[in-house]
Amino acid sequence: MITLAISTFGNRVSARLDCAESILLVIIRDGVVASRTPMNLLPHGKRQILERLGVDVLICGGLTRKCVSVARGSRIRVIPWVQGDVEDVLAHFMQHELTPTS
Repeated sequence: MITLAISTFGNRVSARLDCAESILLVIIRDGVVASRTPMNLLPHGKRQILERLGVDVLICGGLTRKCVSVARGSRIRVIPWVQGDVEDVLAHFMQHELTPTS
């Protein structure tokens, strides 16, 4: 099972993780999307929320060094600098065309 979070702004990947107000939480079981849940994020405490949700992989746009450090400290693998429509990005991830960098 993989718990994937995509930082969102409307139907697109948010330009910056630190400014993201929401995520799409996706549970993947046996290579198939088992559930999708849009969730609002608080301005502070993103790390705690992602940890509590058990996120394994985070797909996001730009992110600060602090965000990278926080994700690594939480053992969340990050796929940064992604742009585009959330559905397209999810499809690319499911086809193993996006790879975590940390």
